[in-house]
Amino acid sequence: MEENHFFYFAYGSNISSSTLKKYCPTAEQICVAKLNGYRLDFKFWATIVPNPSKHVWGLVWQIHNRDIPQLDYYEDVENNLYRVFQVTVHSSDDRAITCRCYEMMSDFTLDQALTLGQNVNTMLKPDNIPAIWYMKNIIDSAVEAKIPDYYIDELKAVPTKECAFRE
Repeated sequence: MEENHFFYFAYGSNISSSTLKKYCPTAEQICVAKLNGYRLDFKFWATIVPNPSKHVWGLVWQIHNRDIPQLDYYEDVENNLYRVFQVTVHSSDDRAITCRCYEMMSDFTLDQALTLGQNVNTMLKPDNIPAIWYMKNIIDSAVEAKIPDYYIDELKAVPTKECAFRE
């Protein structure tokens, strides 16, 4: 990787190239990867939550540094919706890749809602339920990216709601 690029781990709507490339036109898909030690949750938008026995699937993108301001703007870092931090993910051939990642700035304490083998929270409070169109984007993008079927099944089990708001 060139010095003027970074790796980004996307686990929600940014798995979609059409979504990500709207504000990161330099983004190039690198590989499907797994982030260990986290689970997927929602507060309308997707986020990751630390959990030592879980994992999150997503995509690694290589992006030029000049796209960082747009990516931070989209993730609303300035208003503390998400925070930026580094994670190490593993590709299907078990290559470790250090990536920029975003985590929602909220406390999530619903680990008890997950079964032993579950990685995606499907027992959401009513205000946390994502929109139908948002989850469809995530699921369709995950299928296209060839994220493992069991994980896509968990995504399909996330409750959704009608929502007039659209990105």
